[in-house]
Amino acid sequence: MSALVTGGAGFVGSNLCWELAARGWDVVALDDFSVGTFKNLQGFPGDVIAADVGDVSYWGPRAGKVDAVFHEAAITDTTVTDQRLMMRVNVEAFRDLLAWAAKAKVKKVVYATSAGTYGDLPVPHREDATPKPLNVYAFSKAIMENVAAAAKGVKAV
Repeated sequence: MSALVTGGAGFVGSNLCWELAARGWDVVALDDFSVGTFKNLQGFPGDVIAADVGDVSYWGPRAGKVDAVFHEAAITDTTVTDQRLMMRVNVEAFRDLLAWAAKAKVKKVVYATSAGTYGDLPVPHREDATPKPLNVYAFSKAIMENVAAAAKGVKAV
């Protein structure tokens, strides 16, 4: 099996890269290194592509054939108030990733969402609840769920 892990130099992404590699997967880590660090991937046996997720024309041919994508790349800082930046990095790059995955015949795209999509709804939260994000980060994650649900040609979970 082969995988592309976006946000591969970040905390979650790098640990996922290492675990998949330990299980015998061929892994390509994709990261723009704006937050993640190379130190998380020192000694990593797979490939590393330094690029922004939204720049598919650059990294797409380099990633090669993959069976699965694990999408961990995002702006996760809930104090970021630049709405355009948050939506471009989190939502539009995800949309581009899904389009690439469908064209490349990737079997599955697994993406990270956030409990923040529920905002201040009463607990316990239910997945079928209408999102009530309280910041642009949570809003971007709620929209990513809509984009994933509407994706054609690829299974996004």
